[in-house]
Amino acid sequence: MFNWYRNEKGSVMVSVLIMGLVAAVLGAGIGIVGLNNKKQVEQETNSVRAHYYAKSGVEVAMGLIISNYDSNEGISDSILDQWFYGGIDTGFTKDENNPPDHNISFRISLDDTKSNLIIESWGYVRRGDRVVVGMESVGYMIDYAELKEIIGGSTGGSGGVPMALFAENGIVMTGSISIIGTVATNSTEANAVVFGDTNIKQGDLYIGVNGDPDTVVSIPNDSSVKDRIPDGEIKNLEEPLNFPLPIFPAFPEDLPSRGSFDTPEEPEEPEEPEEPEEPEEPEEPEEPEEEFYYYIGEDGYYDEIKITSNRKVGIDLKNGTRVIRVKRLNIEQGSIKLLNVGPNSKLVLYVDDSIFIGGDSQVNIDGNYRNLDVFYKGSSSLSFPNNTRFVGSLFAESADIIISNSGGFTGEIVTGGTNVKVSGDVNAYTRVLYAPNAKFHSDGSGRTRGTVVVKSALIEGGGDQIIGDYSYDLSFFNSLNWPSGRAPSLLIGGEGEDRGTWRYKGRWTLGTS
Repeated sequence: MFNWYRNEKGSVMVSVLIMGLVAAVLGAGIGIVGLNNKKQVEQETNSVRAHYYAKSGVEVAMGLIISNYDSNEGISDSILDQWFYGGIDTGFTKDENNPPDHNISFRISLDDTKSNLIIESWGYVRRGDRVVVGMESVGYMIDYAELKEIIGGSTGGSGGVPMALFAENGIVMTGSISIIGTVATNSTEANAVVFGDTNIKQGDLYIGVNGDPDTVVSIPNDSSVKDRIPDGEIKNLEEPLNFPLPIFPAFPEDLPSRGSFDTPEEPEEPEEPEEPEEPEEPEEPEEPEEEFYYYIGEDGYYDEIKITSNRKVGIDLKNGTRVIRVKRLNIEQGSIKLLNVGPNSKLVLYVDDSIFIGGDSQVNIDGNYRNLDVFYKGSSSLSFPNNTRFVGSLFAESADIIISNSGGFTGEIVTGGTNVKVSGDVNAYTRVLYAPNAKFHSDGSGRTRGTVVVKSALIEGGGDQIIGDYSYDLSFFNSLNWPSGRAPSLLIGGEGEDRGTWRYKGRWTLGTS
């Protein structure tokens, strides 16, 4: 055992040195852990996005196969055994740019026996300088004869019929509203679907398995099914549809703490003394003033981000991924703009307790909804009122959602809340409004565009209140952590059903081997 008492002064000095060394090592360790956790969050985010790109590549490849299929010759040789390069927004070519800038590459081939069709697909997330920061691959294989049967079917569809509205327990429609697209419910109860002077256009109505249309569907005495569903008919589901919630993500724990962020009034510059007037010269056109932003340029954890007095906050993505966690996001009156947004940039925003957006506030108004993902853990309702505008995608663990007055939302909404309301002169371009536990209430003259999945629906007022628009990219929805490993299909049986089964009859693999 060491004798620290032989030289007390010396032993204290040695102790101090050792304690300093330990503190330095621990401090360095904590810094490394924090840095590693930040990098881990970015890597996981980039990995998810790259996986989505790779899976989208398989979808694009299958679309190319279907469009180049001949019932006599099979798949055209012109698309076999070569790589295609491109992205969701840019299209695809056989030539790779130099330097590469594609997000997706895929190859279609047949195995040596020509009995299986194989698609290899890679997804890439790149920084602004095109350097790859995330890369994943997906493989898909299907029996070639079986695929030819699917493609060669007489359905002519593109993978089932997309739904405008699914309400598990039933739908009540009053006023003079219309729903554009196919509507479905699992219910077989009496009067589960109630029509007023209302219509389902450009689609069918599906009711529960073995349900009796005369019992389940209530139509006014002075009208017929053809009056209420002029472009379709009432059909039965072959099996109940199931829409689970995705698993809510864990929030990053080791982001650097940055306190609270607000937008104080800019101090006025002191006035300079007046100088004697000089003869006037011809005026030159004034240069536009640069916009002033309260600036956030690094990842971090904030107790509160508060924006007031119509001030603007710029969040710099620096052509990459920015990760911010905040306890309270309070936009009383103002805006958030994303700066230096590269082709694959994204702000991932985690909110613990509350989100308030008031007045005429705007979030990412001039941006693309793919560049903003918000995860909200709080239980208080999330409202988009007045003339607020939000462009991004949202996953709320348990919050109710209210879009009201002239509020606008562009993006994807997923929530475990029990109430969703769209009220007033609203335009909600939601791509998907996925709230399988919620009562959905729409009134006024608002429009919801995309697919709505809810527990029950009450739709009042006038106009086309739900418009099934199926051209949208559901990248956020598909990238969430689903219990089955993949997002539920928003398609329903009917014309096009057979062709859609390629997704389920083939074999998917992570990696292309």
